[in-house]
Amino acid sequence: MYADSLKRILKRTDERRGCIVGWLTFWNPKNLQKKVDMYGYHFSWKTHAVMIFLALAGVIGIGAVFRLKAGGVVIALTAVIMMLPVLVLDMYHKMYEQKRFADAAEYMEQMLYAFQKTGKILSALKETREIFEEGKMRSCIEQVILKLEFGDFSAGENVFESALEPIESQYQCPKIKMLHELLINAEEHGGEMSESALLLLEDIELWKRRGYQLQAEKKKVIRITLFL
Repeated sequence: MYADSLKRILKRTDERRGCIVGWLTFWNPKNLQKKVDMYGYHFSWKTHAVMIFLALAGVIGIGAVFRLKAGGVVIALTAVIMMLPVLVLDMYHKMYEQKRFADAAEYMEQMLYAFQKTGKILSALKETREIFEEGKMRSCIEQVILKLEFGDFSAGENVFESALEPIESQYQCPKIKMLHELLINAEEHGGEMSESALLLLEDIELWKRRGYQLQAEKKKVIRITLFL
């Protein structure tokens, strides 16, 4: 019992130490820039310097308004500088997640509309690709198109399920999986899908509203926290 408890405590301590060490690495602008680049955004040294300047100016301004003592201003400046990398990463992470959400919704809607024109997944993918600029979603769609046109599939393998996998694994969205299943069934077996497509579009619209409402609530909580 005691040994198990000690192991759990040591494990949590190691995890916290790892988090702290990971956080400290982002004080290096190069590491911070690499992490932001992973989210698909460009974070330059100039941007980093501007953010530090604005943060320092904001703290000094607040200190002047509330007539804080020099010691209080120094403490506040230190805290802001220490937390700045975390705040920067959190900002870009939220932008990244919002972009993923918007791309997933736009992809599903466009695929449904495009598929109903020809009843072909490949042609729908090509049309849908054109509405996206260079980025993660366009890259995934292009992978699928190439696989459908030139891919080597094994016997018994479902061509469409295999080809569409990059989008499903990248976005991990159950509704994208539902969309693909509907399109695959319609192309392979035929039949009228207008009613199913309409129901799915309505479901996607409700999903979008809930998602945007949740994002708005998160922003509101952040604003409230900043003013407390």
